[in-house]
Amino acid sequence: MKKIYLYAILATFASMSMLTSCDADAEFETEVPVNPVMRPIISLTAMEQEDIFEGVIDDNKRTIKLEVEAWTDLSNMTVNLNIPKRATLISPSSPEGVWDLTQPVNIVINNIERDVTYTVTAKKKAEFIENPIVSLVAKAGGETATGEIDHTNHTIKLNFGPWVDLSETTLTIEVKPHVKLVDPIALETVCDFSETKTKPIIVNDVQKDVTYNLVVTQTELVSTLVDHTTLKEYKLDNDANIVDSSLGLGTTDFAKLIDGKYMSSPSDYGAVGWSPFACQYNGTADATFLTVDAGKMMYLAKFSAHRYWNEANTQVTKFDLYGYCQEGEPAKNGSLDGWTLLGSYNYNPDSPSNFAEGDCITIEKEQAKQARYYRVNAKETWFVHSGSPDDWRARVYTFTEFRFWEYK
Repeated sequence: MKKIYLYAILATFASMSMLTSCDADAEFETEVPVNPVMRPIISLTAMEQEDIFEGVIDDNKRTIKLEVEAWTDLSNMTVNLNIPKRATLISPSSPEGVWDLTQPVNIVINNIERDVTYTVTAKKKAEFIENPIVSLVAKAGGETATGEIDHTNHTIKLNFGPWVDLSETTLTIEVKPHVKLVDPIALETVCDFSETKTKPIIVNDVQKDVTYNLVVTQTELVSTLVDHTTLKEYKLDNDANIVDSSLGLGTTDFAKLIDGKYMSSPSDYGAVGWSPFACQYNGTADATFLTVDAGKMMYLAKFSAHRYWNEANTQVTKFDLYGYCQEGEPAKNGSLDGWTLLGSYNYNPDSPSNFAEGDCITIEKEQAKQARYYRVNAKETWFVHSGSPDDWRARVYTFTEFRFWEYK
């Protein structure tokens, strides 16, 4: 019986010893190893004015790279660091602040195991703003022109119509954000291009001043023959009287003057059917008018009256040309109110013109006026010119064709 109690006591002590040993093991196994923070910087954000940039973090190389715009002021960057709770920022002292990133900046941070250093660098995407001028629009004389910008050669070309007054040309310039306009200083300015047709446009592309050469041109005018089929008679009350066809001096059909047929030489009578158009004065001295409707408003460049006779008979040696240089129709009574004298022709035997070209009145571009209706006033014939004013045919005037050229 004593042995039984002895065995029981020994078993109890053994059990207690095993329990104690298990508790010790359990306490050891609950200890968690301390691991370093593998990514001690979660993010870095930099801001300058309204631009925000995110840093690219490389934990292996311990670098943070920022790529900023050409206009960014690297000396005044507002930076915000985002770090885990388990990491401790050593340097700089605050995760927020204004940094000078013109040079690399080091960030020292403790990742529990040790202090680690990250290097922050900033690089501009470009040193300057390319194509700094977005557009240039000009307005003058009711016309709008858009500039043709050549960023390679730094030129801007503007072209206006031939009749536009450029003395007050309004320029509206649009530049890219952060580009500064140096000359002119205002985005909208008024210039006089009536004489000088060039102007420098200077902008600063954040790195340097860049000069664009603005060149203003006007469409070159070309003298173009007006299609004779667009011409027609516009009869006014005091226009020339017809000539009795039985006199054999010519036809009274006005269509003869605008049929596109004229003589190429003094003997080329067959080209016009062996007959000119003939008319006579209406009783008023120096008033033998023939009126033409050109069918549209146009700037007259040249008028040519083709003759039938050459230094003989009823050849017209003097005539005036008028234009109705305003809107609407001229008065039917034939009043010259509203009519403008465009030119006069005087035949000079000492310097005769090319017969095929006709007797011409040429108007320079600068003096050209716009009109739709034109009046030819025949004032003298060869009879009068050669000293025979009393001849019964002295007041009869003949032509074979009227031709008009316009500036286009």
